[in-house]
Amino acid sequence: MSRQPKGRQHEKRRGRPASTEITEPQRRTLRAIQAFISKRGFPPTSKELGDILGISSASAYEQVSQLVRKGYVRREARKARSLEVVEDPEREVAGLDPVPIIGRVAAGQPWPKRTSSASCSSNMTWCAVDDTLPWRSRATA
Repeated sequence: MSRQPKGRQHEKRRGRPASTEITEPQRRTLRAIQAFISKRGFPPTSKELGDILGISSASAYEQVSQLVRKGYVRREARKARSLEVVEDPEREVAGLDPVPIIGRVAAGQPWPKRTSSASCSSNMTWCAVDDTLPWRSRATA
């Protein structure tokens, strides 16, 4: 009768490596949870989720458990209707990082390239490129 020492509890896990990618059934489950929350304002139970997806409540619970393990959903133990979607795979594009928008850019026709034939006022408050299009400088004198 051999027992494993307590220090060996954290051995490398056998089988396939853990994946954060979700399967199509898990994606449908996640979308059903999001739709239920947006329609009713609170998350579904496993039975309600199973009815929506056309599967048993045990299968719905297992789908949610996989989404929790992969980090897409959070759930409080022993509390009904405690599902919370924390990550949406539809909003993420692989390899891109979010960039904050910090200002506005004026739209319209592009300005012509400034050339050496540009004439400017002495205090740089206006310039004309090839005498065709004047522009104002925001520089202060």
